[in-house]
Parts: sequence; C-alpha cells; structure tokens
Amino acid sequence: MSATTQGTAGAGTDSRDQPYRVEIADALDDATALALWANAVPASVFNHPAWWRAAIAAYGAGRRLTVICIKQGTVLVGLWPMWRKRLAAREGFARVIEPVGARLTDYCTPLLHRDHEAANLVRLMIGAVVRRLDAQTVLLLPKIPVAGPVTDAIARAATEQGLLMRVRDRSCPAMSMPPLYADLEKRWSSNHRSNVRRRVKRLNAEGQLSLVRARTRDDINAVLPRLSALHVAAWQSRTGYSDLAEGGMPRFLATLAESLPLDMIHATELHLNGKAISCHFGFEHDMSLLWYKPAFDIGWSSHAPGKVHVALLARHGIDEGLRKLDFMQGEEAYKQQWSDLTTATKSFALARPMAYPIWAWNTIVRKFAAEYRH
Repeated sequence: MSATTQGTAGAGTDSRDQPYRVEIADALDDATALALWANAVPASVFNHPAWWRAAIAAYGAGRRLTVICIKQGTVLVGLWPMWRKRLAAREGFARVIEPVGARLTDYCTPLLHRDHEAANLVRLMIGAVVRRLDAQTVLLLPKIPVAGPVTDAIARAATEQGLLMRVRDRSCPAMSMPPLYADLEKRWSSNHRSNVRRRVKRLNAEGQLSLVRARTRDDINAVLPRLSALHVAAWQSRTGYSDLAEGGMPRFLATLAESLPLDMIHATELHLNGKAISCHFGFEHDMSLLWYKPAFDIGWSSHAPGKVHVALLARHGIDEGLRKLDFMQGEEAYKQQWSDLTTATKSFALARPMAYPIWAWNTIVRKFAAEYRH
C-alpha cells in the first residue's frame, strides 16, 4: 500500500521540468532500491539496501515502515526508508520516526539519484514525513554528513514547514593513510609512535604475530563467533553489558555477512601463534576502511592488542592502496591518538509545534538520548 502526492514546480522538478511523484510505501523493494543505489550520490555501505534489510531483520519486528519514494515517471530517483518506534518512560513514551537502522548507522543518508538535484528531493521527503507527525511524534534524522546538500536541505525544509528544530553536531575522527607506512608513523606524536612500536615488539616477542583478513563468506562467518566471544568477555567484565551477548546485534552482523557485497566487508583478526586475540568486523568502500565492531582478548589487555590491530590494519590498508581509516561516530581518546581528519555530522530532531513538550524533553532534557535507543 502507498500514498501518493505530486511534487510542485521548482521544488519538485528537474532540468527537464518533469514533475516528481512522492509515494509512501509500507515495504522496501530491494530490487528497485539496488538499482537506485548503483546511480546514487552518495552511495555508501550505510545506504545499501542490504544494510537496511539487515536492520529490518534484526530490529524491525512490529515496527511500521514508512518508505519515502520519489519518482519521475516510472523511475525511482529518491528513497529513504524509515520506521516508527516507541520509546520508554525515560523519553516520555515518545514516538519516533527515523531512518531504518539509524541506531546502527554511522552516516545516515537517503538514496538520491546523481542526475537530480539532491536538495529538491530531500525537501520533498521531509514534506512527506511531516504529514505523519502529531503531538507525540518526533522526526529524528541522526548523523547526517555535513558535506553535501542533505543537511542544508533538511534545515530549509524544517523552516519552510514551520517545524521545531534542534540540531546536534558531532565529529567523526579518521586517519588519512599516505602511500608509505613510515610516513604515517612520522605524522603521529612521538609518544604514540613509540608506544605503538613497543606494543608490537612485545607481542612479537610472545610468538608469531600476524594480521589475517577473512576474504570469503565462510571465513567472515567464522570470524563472527570469535568476535562475539571476545566482545562479551571484555564488556561484561567492564560494564556488565555487551550488545553481542544476545538480541539483535548478532543477527544484524550475521545478515550483513551474508548479504552485503563481499568487496564491502572487511573483517580481520590479529593472530598470535594462530589464535585470534583481536577481531574486527568492518567495511571497505570508496578507498576507505570503516572501523565498525572491534573486540580484543581481555587476557592480553596489558599488551594492547587493539592498538596493535589498528597499526597492522593501517599497514595493510596502505599496502592495499587505501587512503583512509575512518573511525566514524564516537570521539573516544584512542581514536584521537591516530586521527588527523574529522568528518562533521549533524543530528536533527524535528517536530510540529503541538509536540513541543515531547520534543523539548527529548532534545533539551534528555539531550538526544533517543538517538541511541534501539
């Protein structure tokens, strides 16, 4: 089922002056989404249809989909699947509309056809969602990269629609990778450089140390249970909680391992004498390594296997001709030690004026806590 509205001239036409049609569907069509992804800017891991499908499989049970489709004639030129969820008492039992898998996603962007003006498509999308907002519902658009037209288009659409708007800025650290590892080392602080070398030397003294990349589906699937075991042991000893102990995250990663294009998955293990002491499940796209889900053996914590893993991963990336290791969301101290770049993102919380109490509670008092609620 879908609802359809006609785009308006100027805001809803391309250079050929053909009107857009806005449709709201209640299901994601993977085939048409994939065809659009192949012609989209930006096309990333995080807006690949397999990413959205994995999120739906892991966390979508009972959630109503609101799939915003922009078409010109019969051609899909814009797509942004969203879902509805209800928050707990801490967030005032607010209802939220957000992009599918937003909690899991480091850079949230719609699919926008490269031959069409992105700002127009985004403004039409926001207008379509606004009609579904009420006194209890907030439109949450988190972690939108500032580079590109999407953030400006969201802000402009919110102003045009008379919406309440609060914005939160975030910076995602990243490490550029020069052609030579020696040049990368020179760029680090002397303390960090000496610390990394010392940690590598200490682990090498314990036996055979190597970085092993899983390159087949079977090998990637074999990494996941080892990563989960290390993650659960480490996090339960520190905080008592690991999102890989149970629930949706194990299923989400397993579905990605089976359905995301193989060349986008970048899973590695740091082996000592043939045993994994650090694991990472991440991604490779657009000449970048994306640091997503790491875990290390807490029994080796004094040897900093996670730090050694990053160092060897950087060397591997350079050997593969990659240009960046993106640590993405989160400004943890360990990321800052490696990084010389940042990617700015903005999170938007939009609502109609009638929803002021619930909007203010979640954006001012709770300070965007809903951004990280499953």
